[in-house]
Amino acid sequence: MESVAATVRQLLAADPLLTYCLASGLMNVRAVARSIRPRVEARTGAPVRDVASIVNAVLRYRDHPSTRAALADVREGAAGARISATSGIVRVTYPLAEGTLRSLDSLRARGEPDAVFQLASAGGEATVVADRRYLTALRKLEPGDLAEGEAVVTVSLDRGPLPPALVPTALALLARIGLSVPCWAATPRGLWLCVAEEDLATTVAALRSLAASPEGPADV
Repeated sequence: MESVAATVRQLLAADPLLTYCLASGLMNVRAVARSIRPRVEARTGAPVRDVASIVNAVLRYRDHPSTRAALADVREGAAGARISATSGIVRVTYPLAEGTLRSLDSLRARGEPDAVFQLASAGGEATVVADRRYLTALRKLEPGDLAEGEAVVTVSLDRGPLPPALVPTALALLARIGLSVPCWAATPRGLWLCVAEEDLATTVAALRSLAASPEGPADV
């Protein structure tokens, strides 16, 4: 049976947004302790009679140097991030056939920079995002799935790659507020997110909010 302290560490480490909100002062320690209490009890297999034991474990996790360093990375990256958005995008899923990939490479070479780019390759399929101007050409490649009316949001830093901790925090934030991100990719240039066009403004505002959080942790 795991201890309360170990369980708290595991739960918080697996929830980058909760960690960020805790360490930034957006949630106080006791509120975090109450929110994770049911999960702590489920994992340890025993009721937690005094929430103070969870509070103390949360405090130790919040004040650990590695947590503070991760928060500093997220805040610095968010503050210096350049967020751009493009609407009028289509997303296509293709089987990973050699001829199809050659055709996509040719299409990408003929287009403007970033007008056509591959977001992910997994499970024998390639997910490609392109400007709607290329829709006819994309359809000729016999896509397995086509989603129109999407937008692409990019998050990047002029001075280098995004801090690793920023990517899961941003994705967790969007999921927590109910925004669907059907495909995304972390690349050397930054983070690419494909979202519904009606969610574009909310997505951009949510990502910018990461840089607007209070400095320092809140009181218990």
